[in-house]
Formats: sequence, structure tokens, C-alpha cells
Amino acid sequence: MIASVSSLFSDRDSMEDALRASEQKYHDLIENGMDVVFSLDLEGNFTYVSSQCQKILGYEPSELIGRSSLPMTHPEDVPACLEAIDKLMQGQSVYDLEYRGFTKDGTLHWYTNNLAPVFDRQGTIVGLQGILRIIDQQKEAEVELQQTNQQLEQQAKVLEAAMAELKRTQLQLMQSEKMSALGKLVAGIAHEINNPVSFIYGNLTHADNYVQDLLRLIHHYQTHYPQPIEAITEIIEDIDLPFLTQDLSQLFGSMKNGADRIKQIVLSLRNFARMDESGMKTVNLQEGLESTLLMMEHRLKSTTQGVQIQVHREFENLPMVNCYPGELNQVFMHLISNAIDALQDPAILQPQLWLEIGRSTDSTVLVKVRDNGLGISDAIVAKMFDPFFTTKPVGRGTGMGLALSYQIVVQRHGGQLEYRPNPLMSGSEFLLTIPMVLLERSEGAV
Repeated sequence: MIASVSSLFSDRDSMEDALRASEQKYHDLIENGMDVVFSLDLEGNFTYVSSQCQKILGYEPSELIGRSSLPMTHPEDVPACLEAIDKLMQGQSVYDLEYRGFTKDGTLHWYTNNLAPVFDRQGTIVGLQGILRIIDQQKEAEVELQQTNQQLEQQAKVLEAAMAELKRTQLQLMQSEKMSALGKLVAGIAHEINNPVSFIYGNLTHADNYVQDLLRLIHHYQTHYPQPIEAITEIIEDIDLPFLTQDLSQLFGSMKNGADRIKQIVLSLRNFARMDESGMKTVNLQEGLESTLLMMEHRLKSTTQGVQIQVHREFENLPMVNCYPGELNQVFMHLISNAIDALQDPAILQPQLWLEIGRSTDSTVLVKVRDNGLGISDAIVAKMFDPFFTTKPVGRGTGMGLALSYQIVVQRHGGQLEYRPNPLMSGSEFLLTIPMVLLERSEGAV
């Protein structure tokens, strides 16, 4: 019995020695660690602080026992610390709580805390414990990273602006090249047509006078020699002289009308490209629309349905508009061409195109181009004015038409170019708002 009691005391002593060794081990780890280990009571006052406190915070542990940690916290970060204490009092742990605090000499540092509630055997919170570490270098690295990211974002914005400027320049160069090529083409066509037509038109009057003189001679001959010889009578009957004399005058009238029509086409070509004008002019927008329609008349007659597109004109009598006429004619061409493309679908049995010009306000003109096609989906509407976007197959278009039109109307003329579904039926409607008086701009500005 005595031996068993002696053995029991020996085992207890061994356990106490092991416990003391374990406690000393963890105490040494805490005291020699790189972090400050601390405990707080429920009022937030220190009940324990490891010896690293003197090295990290400048305080001896005894100086902090019984004191609150909040006075050492930066005022702006106190609310976050109080919020963390509320979570701890609800039994939740708090990890990586970052805040600013002051050391004993008043130096401001960044800290990170890991905090946990302390429970008794009944599960009641009796205090708080935590580990504190200075993270100045980490925060400096974060600030440097943030600054670097800001610099990168700024550089990205600069690069994006440069890309947008490059696209705008590309757009402008393509527009200039396109208009230059169009001007040369129109100039060549107009020159080649105008020379022979002028020759024909100029000689038609003389030819008509000569024929009238011959017809008058024949009339006098018939008056004085009503009974010609048989050979002449046969020729008169063979050529049907009464019909010939009547139809010849009508023939010259038809030739003159044809020559007038060709002259009108040449004039429309010149009006469309405005070859003889540069810069800003005061013009009639109706003439620009009519010239564009004339240029595209062949497309209006040759739809896939075999039906001619009906064109409805509603032109209000407006004063002259101050603008860049050649560029606006190009806008009209793009919009009308797109409308004609939309009307090529076989499902459209009666393709129709409406062109309207009227006042938007006392100082602006409103031009509408609408059709009864199948309309445009929302996905396409969202990017229809983007450069190089096109729904046409490869080789059928560059996707520059609407982007150029938007640039000409909005940036060049200070107007508006909008799209909306046709309010009356299926189809599309484009609305151009142009100021009647345009301020002079530099020729290179777009």
C-alpha cells in the first residue's frame, strides 16, 4: 500500500515536471518570438504582454498592464478596432485586422492583429487574446504596388487614347482618300461625258435650223411644182415624206431633251462630289439628296425581288444651310446605300424608302432616312458606329460607312446622328440634325 502511494506521488511529480517544461517551452517561444503576444480583459485592458513589446512598441510590459490599447491606435482606425472587438465579444475570431498605431516615442506604424476570444469551462467569454506584428514594409510594398498599378492604368489610358487617335486618323485618311478617289472618278466621268455632249448640244440648234431650211425648201418646191416627175413621186412615197417632215421636228426635240438629261446628270455628279467647291459652303440640302438619289438610281430599280424601290420625298421649303456639302453628300450616300441593302431581302414585297427634310428647331435642320426593311438587332445597334464594324461578307464593305458618317455629322458639323426603329412599321430610321449655321473649323479637324 505504501509502495503504491509512493508510486502515485512519483507519477504526479513527473507530470508536473513535464507540464512545467511544456509551459516553459511555450513561454520561451512567446517571449523570444518576433510578434507581441497579449491578453485583454473584457474592458479591453491589457492583462498580459510579451517581452517583445519593448522592442516593437517601445513599452515595458509592466507599463501596459491595466491600460487600454485604444489610445495607442490612430483615431481614424479606432472604429474598425471597436467593430472587431464587437465580433470577438460575440464569440468570433478576427484575422488580419490591419490598423495604424503609435509606439511609445510617437512613431506611427502599420500593425496586423489576429484575435480570438478566451472561454472558461462554462463557455463564457472571460477575455481576449491576440498576436500583433508590424507590417510597415508590407504596406509600403502595397503602396508602391498601388502606385505602380495607377501608373499602369494611366499608361493604359494614354495608350487607349493614342489608339483612339490612331483610329480617328486612319478614319480621316481613309475618308480623304475615298473622297479624293471619288472626286477624280467623277471629274473624269464628267469631263468625258461633258465634252461630246457639249458638242452635240451645241450643234443640235444648227442642225435643227438646217433641217427647217430644207423642209421649207421642200414646201416651196411642192407649192410651185405640185406635179413632180414620176421618179421624184416614187421617192416621196418611198420615204413617206409627210410623216418624215412631221417626225423630224419631234426627233430633234427628243435629242435635245436627251442632251439636257445628260447635262443634268453631269451637274448632279458635280453637285454630289462638289468638285468645284472646297471647305464650307451655303447649300440646299435637297439638292444633295436628289443628286445622291440620281447617283444610286440604278440600285433603286434592281432589287432581288425584281420590284423597284418606291422613294417618298417630304422636303420642307428650308433656307440654305451652312455646311461641308461634299461630306454631307457622302453621309447621304452611306445611309441610302445601307437602306437599299436592307430592302434587298426577298421577304420584303413592297420595298419603300422615305427621305424627309424639315426643321428640328429654329437653328437646326432634321434629315430622316428610313426604310421598311427587317430592322437592326440590338446587338448590332450597340456597335454600328464603331470603326471597321460591318455585317457584310468579306469583300462587300469595310465597315467604315456609319463610323465616317457619325464623324462627319457629329465632330465635323457639331450635329447629331441617331438610329431608331422605324416608328411606323418594321425597318430602320436614321435621324441627322445639322446646325443651319456652322462655325468655321480648320480643314484638318474632324
